[in-house]
Amino acid sequence: NIDNGNLSIQNSIFYSNTCSYIVRVGTQSSSTFINCNIVDNNNNIGNYNYLSFVQDFGLTTFTNCIIRDNLVQTISGFHNINYSNISGNGNSGTNIDTDPLFCNPENNSYYLSDSSPCIGAGQNGDNIGAYGAGCTSEIYTGPVWYVSTSGSNSFSGSEAYPFRSIPQ
Repeated sequence: NIDNGNLSIQNSIFYSNTCSYIVRVGTQSSSTFINCNIVDNNNNIGNYNYLSFVQDFGLTTFTNCIIRDNLVQTISGFHNINYSNISGNGNSGTNIDTDPLFCNPENNSYYLSDSSPCIGAGQNGDNIGAYGAGCTSEIYTGPVWYVSTSGSNSFSGSEAYPFRSIPQ
């Protein structure tokens, strides 16, 4: 929450928060988020339910950020979103809308798999998100797909890296 000022945040993760909004920028203020992950937040509490809420000549800029799987993805006010992976936005301009292939989000590990579409997809060839690659994933194309209760749908479906359920 910022009024009449400027804020810059880099390489940070916002996850599992319970609130009305993740970012609020007030009168004549600006905020810049670079290489941040804003994921898995319950931002549906109170009267103003937004991912980001900007008012009265404020501006928020997101660059190289992963913005996904928040309860509310609504953005209000003036925003610039570039070279980011944002759910519900589609693949538009420099942004993508695809699973970032986090290594282990169930245990709050938001490093990227080495096969993540966010690797090298950011501005100037940088990665999108707060972290770079932190795990390897085997590229597996079948024809047999493996499923296990200990698997994950962010895995490849091979015998070594089984799915948890059959992806659609």
